[in-house]
Amino acid sequence: MAVSRAYAAPAPVAAAIATSTQKPASRSPRFSKPKALVAGFFGGGFRWFWFVVSCVFFVAVAYIIWVPLRQEALRGQTEGRRGLFFTLAGMLTVLWFLYPVVWLVSTTGTNAVGPGVEVFFFALLDILAKIAFGFVLLGGIRQARGARA
Repeated sequence: MAVSRAYAAPAPVAAAIATSTQKPASRSPRFSKPKALVAGFFGGGFRWFWFVVSCVFFVAVAYIIWVPLRQEALRGQTEGRRGLFFTLAGMLTVLWFLYPVVWLVSTTGTNAVGPGVEVFFFALLDILAKIAFGFVLLGGIRQARGARA
């Protein structure tokens, strides 16, 4: 049965009555644990968990580069291609190893350096890991093509 407008409380009064008799959702026990779990997942201690997970994946990628791909480079490749592989693999391994080191000392990690230093080193690593790596790769390809001609 619908209540007529004449008998209904005005909206501000009804809102005040409703909020005064109910617990806010943020104080309710059924909401506090999931909120704490989500807050902990995206900040706090879980950042170290994800740091370790990312380092494990880095080790897995480094293993793939230095074991099966290295064996493939040593087997049946020309000296120039082998040299290019070892140059690129070494460059990639060293630069990718430095990313977690910078993260550790950054404001997100141990806060040992300020944000300006952090941004500088991440930008430097990005330039070296992408642009310099690309130039070395393209130079090696040009050199290999020149050797075939």
